[in-house]
Amino acid sequence: MATPQKVRFEYPVNKDYRRLPITGVIGSVTPSGLVMANLFAENHRMPASQTATVQPDGQVQVDPDPATEAVLERELLMGLMMTPETALSVAQWLTNTANAALAARSQPPQFKAN
Repeated sequence: MATPQKVRFEYPVNKDYRRLPITGVIGSVTPSGLVMANLFAENHRMPASQTATVQPDGQVQVDPDPATEAVLERELLMGLMMTPETALSVAQWLTNTANAALAARSQPPQFKAN
């Protein structure tokens, strides 16, 4: 019987590493068969400008915006391209980690004394 081989994974942090708070993902399959996932953050669109009327008492009242359509802006933050196998692996990791996080919410916090 062969001795099990071991491998150690090291995770150096790239100088361009950053955390991205995301609220969703949109994408598709590329013509070459890769999975494209565009991560986005969703916000209500801020008006480019506003007009206000100064009342006789000095109070400022913002005039109503003539545009009544609600707009949600989805700022694309990063695109991830991966093989279908990698996408499935990432999906499984996300599912397992999310389930663990949900389970941890129902438990009282665990603190270790030094």
